[in-house]
Amino acid sequence: MQKSSLFIKISIVSVLVLNFTFGLRAQNNWGLFPVYSQEGKITEKLHYNVFLFSAINLNMSNDKWFMFYDENTLIYKFTERLSVAGSYTFQRSNVLSTFATNENRLWQQVQYEHAVSDQLSLKHRLRFDERFIQGEAFSHRFRYLIGFKYVMTEKLYCSGYNEFFMKTSTPRSTVYGENWAFFGLGIKTSDNTSLDVGPTYITWVTNDALERLHLWYMQVQFNAKINLKRK
Repeated sequence: MQKSSLFIKISIVSVLVLNFTFGLRAQNNWGLFPVYSQEGKITEKLHYNVFLFSAINLNMSNDKWFMFYDENTLIYKFTERLSVAGSYTFQRSNVLSTFATNENRLWQQVQYEHAVSDQLSLKHRLRFDERFIQGEAFSHRFRYLIGFKYVMTEKLYCSGYNEFFMKTSTPRSTVYGENWAFFGLGIKTSDNTSLDVGPTYITWVTNDALERLHLWYMQVQFNAKINLKRK
């Protein structure tokens, strides 16, 4: 595949990742987004993933805008491209506040990855959430993520994604109520570890008037792979 064609594909996906097409009436906040992701191989087919992050808003009081997220996932790989997964996730919002809320979440997903070229690969993920949020009724939603990874050198790569959140439970002010996007540069720090750095953009509808909250974070993500499979 010619380099110009690859550049066009990367540009298209990047535009999708950085698609900020929401209304201007919104509250904007910014902060830090530290992430730790650990993937382990239990057997050739069965893997696990532990995904932790904190969202810290620096232009608001941290007692109100500090979130902790803990995702624990079992993954079954039919092939290197196709997998299914299920998870238990715990999320605590406004961690240091007297108004802190806990969420217990179950989700199921199917994921498909494919190579466009030797350098470029795409990922498609369909996920369904069942949400048990403190003080709220049981709710659920459907999510679709499209992501890419473009390898530049043996050590350097860039990656990104855009994830659409669709509310499938009622009552709701809108169906398409939330969106997450990321674009960053990555470096392989060893055969089993890597580091991704770049901006994350999150937005969601806050009320029935369809006003939106915009969150801009600098994400720093450390990735580790562990092989628990017996030799």
